[in-house]
Amino acid sequence: MVPTEKGVEDVNIGTADQPKLVKLSKTLSPESKAKYVKLLSKFFDVFAWDYSDFKLYDKNVIQHTIHIKLDQKPFKQNLRINPKLLPSTRKR
Repeated sequence: MVPTEKGVEDVNIGTADQPKLVKLSKTLSPESKAKYVKLLSKFFDVFAWDYSDFKLYDKNVIQHTIHIKLDQKPFKQNLRINPKLLPSTRKR
C-alpha cells in the first residue's frame, strides 16, 4: 500500500515554534486520529526529525553490518518463499 498525497494530511505533533509534522490518513475517524495524535505526541522524542538527531546515537548500536571473510567473495542467495504465498507477492 502506497499512500497518495491526496489521501494523507500533515498533522503537527510538536509546538507552533518547533513543528513536528507527521502524515495521517484522511480516512481515519476523528476518534482514531485523536488517539494517533496523542500517542505520537507522547513519544515524539523517539523519532529522528532531522539528520542532527542521528549524531546522538552510537553507530555500533544502530548501524547494520554484514561480516564477511576477507578472502571470500560475497554472493546473493536465491529468494526463499513459501509457495503458497507466491501468488500474493506478484505485482498487480
